[in-house]
Amino acid sequence: MSYQDTNNTAWGKVEVQVGAVNATDGSKMPTAGMALIGFVKEGSLSIEQEEGDKKEWKAVGGEIVDTLTNASALRIKFHVKNLNKSMMERVFNVKEVGDTLEVNALAPTKEWALSIIPETVGAEVFKAPRVKLTGVIALSEDAGYGIDVTATILKAKVDSPLFYLEKKKAL
Repeated sequence: MSYQDTNNTAWGKVEVQVGAVNATDGSKMPTAGMALIGFVKEGSLSIEQEEGDKKEWKAVGGEIVDTLTNASALRIKFHVKNLNKSMMERVFNVKEVGDTLEVNALAPTKEWALSIIPETVGAEVFKAPRVKLTGVIALSEDAGYGIDVTATILKAKVDSPLFYLEKKKAL
């Protein structure tokens, strides 16, 4: 069935899942192994684009001879509370010791696949086959500790898409 326009929106509850990059083709989403990262704080989910650097080469006298513009960066940011312990252990450098979690690093070297799945049937599901995740610990008086997560979307290969949009189907 082809992609169709809809008036349904993704406002409301969304689920953010991460999983291992597809082992056979990094430009495709994995077929299994995606899991909830934690509870995303309402209003914290955003998609931002940062323009790429522009470089100019000038000849003597100031005339611009050549320009080069790097690709822009696309980032998804969200705040996670009550992080899923097993996901924390997989995504970030965290291990359980007794009744505590030891957080050793919030900037893993491994790449991940990421999905943002809305509650609304017919709304757009956002899927990025390769992202780099980083986290920053955050404290608020009303909610305690959480992590501000940034997912920078990476291109899998030259002619592959950065991300996919598909309609959420009824279960």
